[in-house]
Amino acid sequence: MNKKLKIAFVTSSNPKDKKSWSGIYYKMFESLDNNIEKVDCLGPIPLFFIKFLSIFNKITRFFFNKGYNHKNSILLSFIHSKYIQHKLGNKKYDYIFAPAASTEVAYLNTNIPIIYCSDSSFGQLNEYYETYSSLFKFSVKESNYIEQKAILKASYLTYPSEWASNYVEKNYKTNCVPITIPFGANIEVESKQIIAKKINKSEPII
Repeated sequence: MNKKLKIAFVTSSNPKDKKSWSGIYYKMFESLDNNIEKVDCLGPIPLFFIKFLSIFNKITRFFFNKGYNHKNSILLSFIHSKYIQHKLGNKKYDYIFAPAASTEVAYLNTNIPIIYCSDSSFGQLNEYYETYSSLFKFSVKESNYIEQKAILKASYLTYPSEWASNYVEKNYKTNCVPITIPFGANIEVESKQIIAKKINKSEPII
């Protein structure tokens, strides 16, 4: 791998936090940091606005039994993109690596090539998980709009499964062919001595 590359790591949460996205952000950042000359973390983004929008989602769920996907809203995307834009400033990077960051990059104005990596797309999640089920029609449309906008911003698209890659290729407009790259395990590897267990063929296996 070319160690001279400079990459901006874009996420709304802190990738240096092992709890962020179940440790996936952390291991991605660690892997890049160990193999690339310079990796700058541009997150986390202040949570004030997303907390405010989440209240609206709770209210509509309570009164109308319909949800608002505030995490992929146009307003939040615009705010996140402006924050990332400010963090980028005039710094020179070879790539922007944006894992599961459709909201963060959808409105990002930059000439730096974006590598958009995600485990799925909104179209696949809609009505699949409870969080993305029973949404207002305008929220579904808005969320798909953000997803599509982020995908078109990307110079490279990568997903961990053929299921996700094929869905995006068939259901969204793209400027490149999605690449399937498995994530791998996001766990710490400890050095342990493994001692083979001696088995007596005359004894029952417990």
